Amino acid sequence: MIRLFLDKNILFHYMRKLLFEEQVPLSSLLIIKNIHARKFHACISENAVFGLMNYCIYKLQRDKNMEEHDAETLVKEKMKWLLQGKWEIIPLEFEELKQLLEKSKIPFEDFYQYLCAKKAKLRLVTHNKKDFEEAAEIPVSTPKEFLEKLRNEKILSEKDLV
Repeated sequence: MIRLFLDKNILFHYMRKLLFEEQVPLSSLLIIKNIHARKFHACISENAVFGLMNYCIYKLQRDKNMEEHDAETLVKEKMKWLLQGKWEIIPLEFEELKQLLEKSKIPFEDFYQYLCAKKAKLRLVTHNKKDFEEAAEIPVSTPKEFLEKLRNEKILSEKDLV
C-alpha cells in the first residue's frame, strides 16, 4: 500500500464536491477514491479534520442558511464517508510546533503541513505546490503528478484513474 501525506486542500476539494456540488479537480477525487479502495494509506495533519469541518459548517450556515446543528450533522455524515479506507493522523510534538513560530519562507499553514509530512518521511500531495518550493527536504507533487507517476510506473491501472 502506498503511503502519502495529503495537504488539507485535497480534503477540502472532496467535501466541496459533496456538500456544495462545486467543480473541483478530478485528481483530488481520484486520490480519495484510491484511499477508499485501500490502494493508498493517507496521512494527514491533526488539524486537517477539524479545520475542514469548521469551514464546511460555517459555509453551510452562510451559503445555505442552515442552522448550526443541522450543518454539523450533515458535515459529520460526509466526513464519515470521506474517512473510509486507511487514514493516519501525523501529530507534531510541542517542540516541533514551536518551529512554526520561527521565520519561514513557507506560509504558516503550509509549513504545518510540511512539518507533518517531513516527520512521517512522506511525499506531500497538494494543489499548492508552489507554496512548498522553499522546502526541498521531501518530495512534493500535485495530485495529477502523483497519479501520473503511479500510472507510468504501472502501479495504478487506467480503471484506478476514472
